[in-house]
Order: sequence, then structure tokens, then C-alpha cells
Amino acid sequence: MDSSLQTGDPRPQAAGSFNPGRSGIRPRKRLSQNFLRNRNVAKLMAESLHVEEGDVVLEIGPGEGVLTGWLLGSPAAAVFAVEVDERCIRWLNERFGEDGRLTVLRSDILTVRFDDLPVRERKIRVIGNLPYHLTSPILFHVLEQRSFVKDMTVMVQREVGRRLAAPPGSKEYGIPSVIFQLVSDVRLLFPVSKKSFSPVPKVDSAVVQAVFLENPRFRVNDWEFFVRFVRTVFNQRRKMLRNTIKPFLPGPDSASSPPVDLSARPEACSVSDLVLLANFLHALNRDANIPEEPGDSTWSF
Repeated sequence: MDSSLQTGDPRPQAAGSFNPGRSGIRPRKRLSQNFLRNRNVAKLMAESLHVEEGDVVLEIGPGEGVLTGWLLGSPAAAVFAVEVDERCIRWLNERFGEDGRLTVLRSDILTVRFDDLPVRERKIRVIGNLPYHLTSPILFHVLEQRSFVKDMTVMVQREVGRRLAAPPGSKEYGIPSVIFQLVSDVRLLFPVSKKSFSPVPKVDSAVVQAVFLENPRFRVNDWEFFVRFVRTVFNQRRKMLRNTIKPFLPGPDSASSPPVDLSARPEACSVSDLVLLANFLHALNRDANIPEEPGDSTWSF
């Protein structure tokens, strides 16, 4: 059944014990479907979780279930598979319906609240092959619910993976690098050829893992202010900080003793430096009506 745990005795599937091509499901462009067909890649992804007994796994966009098969071959206590395509839902239930640990949720992942899942206070292990056109919203949807998540292991465009893990001073370093590295340990695990998918996409992919910290790596005085600050300065990443922080200053001489060098550009600043500067500006101007940058309402890579 959809959206409920199956009854009966659990019967774990042999890891990777089926041929996804038998589903007969044709990928739909409007759903940005590129089905993972490389069983070895799915195996590596599942193994990278190091699933332990009692773990609760949430899979985003299982599609034909090539990764789901490996997850059900692990000692996970429960696997929630979030899928919007009715054809895939029917196939998943047909193929794995006898495993009582599987719950197929007919839903858009962006509407799923993790605190509504029956996980008995265990933090969720998130995994999945993310649709390219929804990568950014999904990543930040998970990040915003990180208090319920132990870690996230996802397939993304290789460029996105590089940006998440990028160090300061690199051309890929930017908003997602700063935000994710502040609240998690990010690792780029391995590249994935575009030939691993059907249909074959235009770009290669990568698997990236973020292990969320109990608290941000550095103390942030006001999270919303910090996020707006990071977006503002990185929207002008080639300009010096003394120019990009002007919207946050109550007066022309108010930043006389900044904690960082304002001649630096944001792309060269460490996460800790950006936190220091944001906290400094927040203390200077707590009541300022800071204008939002164009396009500031959504996350983007």
C-alpha cells in the first residue's frame, strides 16, 4: 500500500537483485526523469550510508527502484520512498511490496515535513538521485529540516557537488558552500558518468554527502540576517567587502573597526570570517530595514 507500512513478516530483498529495465516505465521529460541504471553506482551510494540496525532511511525519487533494492538489502529498520510518478509507485509496490519495512509516499518531497514521519525520535538518513531542475530547492528543503536529519547522501550535477564542497578562494566557492559547510561536514564522494542514466543527460553527476552538525560550526547571532548577508555579498562576489556591505551599515563611518579585512572579496573569505563579519554588522544595525537583493527569495546554485 502507499503511504503506510506493509503488514506481514519483513522479507529483505537481496541487494540489487532485480533488473530495473523490466519496469517498462518510460522516463517523462516534464518530471525531469533520468533513471539510474548503473547498479554498481546504486550499490556504492547505499554502502556510503553505512546503514546500521534501527536506522530510518528516506529515499528521494526512487524511480524504478535500483537504489531502493540495495537499501532494502541493508539492516535499515524502515525505508520511506518519496515518489510523485504513479507508474513508479505501482512498480515499487509490485517489486518490493512484501518487505514490511518499505513505505512508498505519494508526494512531492518539497511538501514532506520530516517531523511528521513515524521515526520514533531517530534522525533520518536522506538519500536519492535528485532531479536536476529541483536540486537546489530539495537541498535547502533538507537543510532547513536538518534538526531531524543525520546526514544526506545525494546524486547531483557534478558542478553542484563541487560547489557544495568548494574551499574558499576557488571559483566554485559561493552561497551553498558557505551555508552547507557552516552546518555540516560536506564531502564529494565520487563522480558518476552520465552514461549511468536513461535517458543519458547532458552532464555528468557526482555523489555528495553532508553530515549535519548538532550546532553550526561557528556561532551565528541571527540566522536570517546571516543568510541575507551571504546572499548579498556573493551576488557581487568580485567586489570588495567594503562595497558589498554598504546596505548593512547604519552610517558611512559605522564600520570603523571591522573584524575582517574589508578589502577582501567574499570568495576569498573563510566561513568563520563571514560569520564574524555578519555578527558584527548585525550588532551594529539590529533595527535596519535591509533591502533584499533581486532574486533573493529563492535558493540557487
